[in-house]
Amino acid sequence: MRGKYPKELSLQEPETGEGLAQLVARFVEKFHNSSGNEAVVQCPVEVSGSFPAVICAGTFRDAEERDSGISKRLLTVLLAALRANGCFGIHVCVPERDVGQVNFYTRIGFVDVYREEATKCIYMGRRF
Repeated sequence: MRGKYPKELSLQEPETGEGLAQLVARFVEKFHNSSGNEAVVQCPVEVSGSFPAVICAGTFRDAEERDSGISKRLLTVLLAALRANGCFGIHVCVPERDVGQVNFYTRIGFVDVYREEATKCIYMGRRF
């Protein structure tokens, strides 16, 4: 991601809506300012051992309202890229109170792998 989205991208003047430009800048900064391992380091070994890749994703609500299948298509492309590069398992950490996310990931083949009581999170995994 760092190669595809250089840090300078976050410094460019917005050509589109101000909110979108700020969101893009935040994501680019996150790519460059993290080691990329925070989610894995915090992940229980029971999860990361079988589902080594981690996904952190989101979509704009208005995009989902216009095209309800966009998230599923984006995830399908991601899974194909991971598999092509030798990875066959992915996990996501979802707050247990977020029924919408839990239902979304369940519909696309993720299953409960681990529940963390301290943070009230559900780790869901999928093999492909």
